[in-house]
Amino acid sequence: MTGFRSIRYTDSFFVLLAKRVRGRESSARPAALQWRQMVIFLSLISITSEYSRQWGATGGTGVWAGEFNYPTDVAIAADNTLYVADGYNDRVQAFSPNDEFIHKWGGPLAMNIFGSFNGWFAAVTGISVGPEGNVFVADYYNDRVQKFKPNGGFLNAFGVPTSEPTHTAIAVAVAADGTVFVADYANHQIQKWWPGE
Repeated sequence: MTGFRSIRYTDSFFVLLAKRVRGRESSARPAALQWRQMVIFLSLISITSEYSRQWGATGGTGVWAGEFNYPTDVAIAADNTLYVADGYNDRVQAFSPNDEFIHKWGGPLAMNIFGSFNGWFAAVTGISVGPEGNVFVADYYNDRVQKFKPNGGFLNAFGVPTSEPTHTAIAVAVAADGTVFVADYANHQIQKWWPGE
C-alpha cells in the first residue's frame, strides 16, 4: 500500500484512498484536491479489514450514476445512507445500505455542470449529515455551505465570501446539537454557525 493515503474509522467503515501523482498541479486547486485520480475509489472495509465493496471504476472517471470525478468526502446518515461528495462532478450522490444508487443532485441532471445557483455547486469538497438527517455540503468555489433535505431538496446556504485568490468553505462538520463548523481555507480559520433553518 505504499504511496496511498487512507482515513479509517472504527467498526464497519468507509475509506477514501487516493494515490498522489507527482508533477504539475493547477495552482487554482486547493491542496485537499491535489490528489490525482490514478487510483481513487471508495471501499467498504469490515473490522477484520477484509475488502468488501467498491463504488466507481479504479482509475476511471465518469458522470453517470455511481461514477465519480475526484470524490473528496463521504458521510453516513443514521439510516446508513452513504452520501458522497463527488468533487469535480459538482454533485452529491447517495447510496442505500444495500449498496444501491438512490439519487444525485447538483446542477442540471447532476452531471458536472457547475454554477452558483441554489442547489448547484462549484467543486464539492466536504459533506456532513446533521442530527435531523439534513445534508450539509461544502461548496468550495462558491464560498459557502449548502443545506439539503436527505432527498436533495435545497433548504439554505451560508458562508463568508473572500477577496483572496483562494476560497473559503473546504470542509464541514455538524455537531449533535446542529452547530455547523466550517474549515475556511482562504482565511485560515474555522467558522462556527448556530443552527438555523
